[in-house]
Amino acid sequence: MKKIFVIVCNAKKENRKAPYVEAYIEQAQNAGNEVRTINVYDLKIDYLDLGDRSDLEYDLSLTGELKQAQENFIWADQIVFAYPIWHLNIPAKLKSFMERIFQPGVIFRFGRLGPEPIHKGKTAVIMQSYFMPDFVMKYCL
Repeated sequence: MKKIFVIVCNAKKENRKAPYVEAYIEQAQNAGNEVRTINVYDLKIDYLDLGDRSDLEYDLSLTGELKQAQENFIWADQIVFAYPIWHLNIPAKLKSFMERIFQPGVIFRFGRLGPEPIHKGKTAVIMQSYFMPDFVMKYCL
């Protein structure tokens, strides 16, 4: 049995339960996997602001839903990200979410050669949707 954490990020309320995401969750549960989900747009997330700090010693203490999301990330064997491509990138709210929960000392550590994962053996599934010509996706990403 896998432990799966599905992270959905879509600004349009009618698309937050996209059929392809719901089908993935249903199939995973039918296969006996435990699934937890979060809709990033349901969270209040402040943009990360370190002010004039240039060192790597900063306090990013989390509480409430963001702390629970971080705990779900650590708990999961598989992380699923489902989001639309906006201006050839991920939504800003998803970026802010990741900046808040992917903290040094919790999700990764700084090794001799750079960042190293603390929780190894996880897999990721990326579900992207887009509404633009195919050639843009092919040649611009």
